[in-house]
Amino acid sequence: MPSDANRKPDSARLASAVRDARARILWGDPGPAVLDAMMEAGVEGAFAQTVVAEAMKERGREIRKSGLR
Repeated sequence: MPSDANRKPDSARLASAVRDARARILWGDPGPAVLDAMMEAGVEGAFAQTVVAEAMKERGREIRKSGLR
């Protein structure tokens, strides 16, 4: 069983998890799947939920923006 120190992402892994989550959401992956992946990567639940929610908002803006062209 991994220790808590191995489960908590360092800043580089945290940045990578956030970047990957944002990309997955923008490409249309479902929020719950992205949230699960972030938590498996060791990202704390509340922070992961915030990242996913913000990425979903960004995706909505991008979709609306492309529809206005």
